[in-house]
Amino acid sequence: TRLSLASNYIDDESAVSLARALASNPVLTELDVGRSGVGPSGCMALRQALCVSPWVLRLGDLASLPIGVGLRCSMEWFLRRNTEALAEAGTEQLGVARNREAQLQLLPADERGLRRRIFQLEDKVAKVSAESQEHVRGKHQGERLLDVVVTRNAELLDTVADLQQQVEALTAAQKVKSRSRPDGRKGRSAAAISKNVSQQVPQACPAPMGDAGDEFLRAVLSPARTAI
Repeated sequence: TRLSLASNYIDDESAVSLARALASNPVLTELDVGRSGVGPSGCMALRQALCVSPWVLRLGDLASLPIGVGLRCSMEWFLRRNTEALAEAGTEQLGVARNREAQLQLLPADERGLRRRIFQLEDKVAKVSAESQEHVRGKHQGERLLDVVVTRNAELLDTVADLQQQVEALTAAQKVKSRSRPDGRKGRSAAAISKNVSQQVPQACPAPMGDAGDEFLRAVLSPARTAI
């Protein structure tokens, strides 16, 4: 059965619902979602459905979807695997059918119906067993992918921590460098700076002593007396 949703807008949430339906419906072998705008989240759900849905053979033009090359290649790999497995199963089933028909021809007519019923039950058991193995394989693959994601996230966190330490070290080095003089000499001590400043400040004139001092005081105070 084929369902075409090409050129229809499908968001990631709708694609997740389609993936669930695809995994639980072995009748649907082709689902065309090309040029539908399904994003990475929706395509990841469809890829997970392909892991447990060996009957899905086509999903349309995946190159037209806004997803990465790695995700598209992995989806194409699952589709190719399903197609090859179906071809091998078809060849094997053809040989089994011929062998069974030869066996039925050797049986009496009244036993052929019972033998056909037994063959049908064997086919159902084989199908259930194959689906169970495929489900277990898909589960193991999902666990491996999860382990890879967790490991890579841990590596990224370690890398970010190292970069932060390097940035802090560079910032500290720049602060130390900015405190030093451009010519590379160390700053002078506080005593040397105080001495230099005291040398640059003009000293007060010494007060005259003796008779000269008395004359100096009279000259200074005389305007004040006159004003009074």
